[in-house]
Amino acid sequence: MPATNHGSSAICPWRTRTARDDGIGFARAQSRYKRSPHPRVAPRDSMRATFACTLRRSYYSLLPTRRTSTMAVPSPNPVPSFWFPEEHPLKNFRSTPDLPRDADVAIIGSGITGASALYHLTTMAPHLRVVMLDARDVCEGATGRNAGIAAPAGAEDFTDRVAKFGLDGALETVRFERATVKAMLQLVDDMGLRAHVQVRKGGVISLAENEQEFQALQRDLGLYMQKASHLESDEEVRVVRPPQLQQEFKCSDKFVGGVFTSAGYMMWPFRLVVALVQHCLATNPMNTNLQSRTLVHQVQRRSDLRYDVRTDRGTLTAQYVIHATNAYVGHLVPSLARHVTPVRGQMVAGKVRGAPQGVTWPMAAVFNAGLEYMQQRDDGTVLLGGGREFATDMPKMEVGQPDDASMNPKVTAGLQHIFRTRFENGDKFETSLVYGGIMAFTATGSPIVGRLHKAGAKAPVPNQFVAVGYTGHGMPRGFLCAKNVVLALLGREEEMDVAVKTAYKVPSDAVEPVVTGASKL
Repeated sequence: MPATNHGSSAICPWRTRTARDDGIGFARAQSRYKRSPHPRVAPRDSMRATFACTLRRSYYSLLPTRRTSTMAVPSPNPVPSFWFPEEHPLKNFRSTPDLPRDADVAIIGSGITGASALYHLTTMAPHLRVVMLDARDVCEGATGRNAGIAAPAGAEDFTDRVAKFGLDGALETVRFERATVKAMLQLVDDMGLRAHVQVRKGGVISLAENEQEFQALQRDLGLYMQKASHLESDEEVRVVRPPQLQQEFKCSDKFVGGVFTSAGYMMWPFRLVVALVQHCLATNPMNTNLQSRTLVHQVQRRSDLRYDVRTDRGTLTAQYVIHATNAYVGHLVPSLARHVTPVRGQMVAGKVRGAPQGVTWPMAAVFNAGLEYMQQRDDGTVLLGGGREFATDMPKMEVGQPDDASMNPKVTAGLQHIFRTRFENGDKFETSLVYGGIMAFTATGSPIVGRLHKAGAKAPVPNQFVAVGYTGHGMPRGFLCAKNVVLALLGREEEMDVAVKTAYKVPSDAVEPVVTGASKL
């Protein structure tokens, strides 16, 4: 595979330091969870990766217990995001002053999934009258609050995917994510948005902090290269060791190795979603209606098999309903509350004082077994996310936390501590913004995509569809998941992707809610 030189003559402003104590915050967090059964093996070097794996197991064990929070609705006043401009181009936008009374399709949610559903309906069925509803403004949810990384599945965790889905199933999920990112980038180019969205192909490096973690990365890579490398002929995937790790990637011996893949992109997700919605409003104005700041309280089937979509501004009747609400899906589809759990993700944005302007670290980095991740924007701003291991109070690791109107100060301090103690010039890092959003985790790690099931044997086939539960990995999946929902809605199931019909299928107990009586608004 082709070699790529990612080196730079400039010193990376957050070059990693030599090994150092991870600090009191980490020690306090690890004490809340069961430790590794092998404490004698390099405790300080192996502790972080071992602890991360333990956290993941403990973390997923918490998911089924968080039932009440999954019924929450979006906060009306969330914290600002790094991605938001000073003035939202679609702020308080409503195509018509009043809520339409009737539509063919109601889309609830306006992130990457909702915008993609709107786009594909506009291109594949422009005759349908579509109303998009959102409790807040366009893209003010998780898509507008993420790290801006679109990295499709690859070598990392490939062994786990094979164990979960079988080899063919794992290959289908990898193929699907690659196709999603390609389709999204093709659309960006077709619409002339590459500069506006600031797309950058920098790749992703997964960094290992000890030999145990490094060996696991290499095992994943070996199986991936053997079974899946044909899926991306121009992808560069390679193991990086010292001294190359220091010379090319500007890392110190804190990291013992890593695996780099060129199949990773950085972009401005908010700008992409807003541009998609604006495109649909402009190209099909007669059949596209956006109603921002409209909270949906209930979706109720009528006797004529249509749906009353009850909102805080009145009722809209629609033939089909698409739920693109991700972490908040349990509010309108209670049967999914046991499958989809909100998890608050947090980010810090800032710059290293005195560092050169522009990009000195073109790729994204993932470390601490995936719990932490970062990238650098075109203006030099560093975005560092994760730190949930520092959330030691209830809810642990931010599981079941649906509130993005405030951030956890312990997580903020933890992220700042990570940067300060783990990267060169970290003491010069100046935080300009703390932001975050609510992710939607599933116990399987896979999204839930498709038609809801019938509530009973005699019930009619539902015309409600979902695409939710991306588990913090929505950018490489959401765009085509929404397209597959549109295909199902149009009766074109034979065109749906295999991964969606198998790995992402709707659980059998995820049924259309049966609503009786008047709605309580």
